[in-house]
Amino acid sequence: VKGLFMVGLPGEDEAAIRRTIDYALSLPLDEINVTKFTPFPGAPVYRT
Repeated sequence: VKGLFMVGLPGEDEAAIRRTIDYALSLPLDEINVTKFTPFPGAPVYRT
């Protein structure tokens, strides 16, 4: 079982990222993938 998590969304601070990682580690997963959120220029969320 693989868990995919995205961090670094607008408004997310270091403490929230740490909570996400701690949550991922608490789950019975065989594999964990943590990806940094990267908005592309022109996307609505890019302006935030």
